[in-house]
Amino acid sequence: MNSREIRVGIIHKSIFSRHGGGGAEIFSLELASALKELGFRVIYITGDKYNWEYYRKISGVNVKIDGEILFRNPPLFKAYDEFIDMLRLNSVRREIDILINTNGGVKPIPFVDITYIHSPLLFNMWYSWPSIYKAYLFPRNAILKSFARHNMLGLILTNSRFTKIEIKKVMGLDSIVLYPPIDVERYMKYSNNEKRERLVISIGRFSPKKRYEDLIEIASKVKDAKFVIIGAVSDVNYMRRITRLIKEKGLSNVIVKPNASFQEKLELLSRAKVYLHTARNERFGISIVEGMAAGCVPVVYRSRGPWLDILEERQGVYGFAYRDLDEAASMIGNVLDNDVLWREILINTRSHVLKFSRNAFKRKLMMIMKETLATRNNYD
Repeated sequence: MNSREIRVGIIHKSIFSRHGGGGAEIFSLELASALKELGFRVIYITGDKYNWEYYRKISGVNVKIDGEILFRNPPLFKAYDEFIDMLRLNSVRREIDILINTNGGVKPIPFVDITYIHSPLLFNMWYSWPSIYKAYLFPRNAILKSFARHNMLGLILTNSRFTKIEIKKVMGLDSIVLYPPIDVERYMKYSNNEKRERLVISIGRFSPKKRYEDLIEIASKVKDAKFVIIGAVSDVNYMRRITRLIKEKGLSNVIVKPNASFQEKLELLSRAKVYLHTARNERFGISIVEGMAAGCVPVVYRSRGPWLDILEERQGVYGFAYRDLDEAASMIGNVLDNDVLWREILINTRSHVLKFSRNAFKRKLMMIMKETLATRNNYD
């Protein structure tokens, strides 16, 4: 079958609103873009009307899809909408050749061909939910875990070696690592800028998980550098809290840029020497690789995907990983003061970041699509 005749349905039911979303939403856009470039037809299956203009602005991904199907379920059954979606998908199966669920960790839907899991959130975090909510969701979670145990989620793909290990531990399933596609060549055009400032950039949606309080504390220890936070506003209250904390501490060297455009992000990265990532729960970290490709030395918390997959547990080769905020401040000061060190790490990262490129992603994705089609044809 010619790829131009193959229709791929991308299921992504989470927040496609004006001020919501983050890496998972941008990943689904990048996936759609890669599939289109490989010649496939792409249909989006969403829970909310997709705000294309907003996501093009913040991601720089300009993809024209071939259709959109809206699965908007009644609020009363929102927590159980995986099962409603499962029934609805039967009605569109004749129009779709391959179904890919990119919400696999939050909303695992059985009987799809491919499930992409950014984090097995459903399977390892619900212990922290209120008891009454646990009781309400118990039947749903028990059924979904049964689907996982019997491998009814199709081929499992994931974003990092760290998450692969976690999926095996939590869900008992094998998975294939398919790193998120990053247009590293586009960022690398800015890496040759030698006129770097004492500028530290951090990129990520405004969410408590990003721990921007830590960035503010680090900035108070490195006052001769300017820190800029760029992020989509998924949590207005958290953004206000961060802005208020900056004022309370009297820090003039921390600037917040909510919902900055892609071009503004590129311009700032081209001037910065350091990319700081304070989140401690990242399973990968797309913005870290973007910063590296643009010529910034990454300083990240020493855990999970950023340490295992991106820095490959090699301190000082592709960047630095800290255990506490004093160590982070020291690392940042060292890079800002040492042009030789900055250039040395920049040279190391130029070939390293290519493993996360869109071209590398497309090559592996095409292999996966061919194998998936072959498997489906065998069953048919």
